[in-house]
Amino acid sequence: KTRVTALVFALFFLALTLVSCAGTVVISCGKQSYDARLFSFALTLSKTQTLAKIQGTSQNLQDHASIWTTDLGDGSTYADLVLSSCLNTVKMTLFYANYATERGAELSKEEEAAAMQNVTAILNTFSPRQEFDSYMAKYGFDYDLIRRYYLLDMLSQKGMRLFYNSTDTSLTNDDVRAYYEEN
Repeated sequence: KTRVTALVFALFFLALTLVSCAGTVVISCGKQSYDARLFSFALTLSKTQTLAKIQGTSQNLQDHASIWTTDLGDGSTYADLVLSSCLNTVKMTLFYANYATERGAELSKEEEAAAMQNVTAILNTFSPRQEFDSYMAKYGFDYDLIRRYYLLDMLSQKGMRLFYNSTDTSLTNDDVRAYYEEN
């Protein structure tokens, strides 16, 4: 009887582990969320943008571990700055996308097309498409992930417009951040 109980518990916990590995939610707000892959993509974009600012160019970026451990004078590092900036952006994206969803807002064909322009711009830097797929696969990214990222961003922009155009929601960014933390 003890062995059977132990086996049932072992299978249960194994199943939980397998389920949690499939699309693990890293951060969410309401019905909107970032899974590990989507958050990794957002963090990669934030890191690349920071690296371009540090080096003064977006061409031939050189990444070194020492850059990210550089003390910025206040005890924080560039790595801290990138993570904090990315988290703040993701929180706001999720909040506004959820706000739009709660109000039944959906992307129009024009908004979808605008979001897809970003995806197309990325695709156009690779030729042929297999080069894009091969390059992105090294980082765990793919076309569908990038598409999802930019569509969620566009929904967030729509939610932000709805939020600030509503007479009921003339709040500050601190109010939005507090609401996010509570929800």
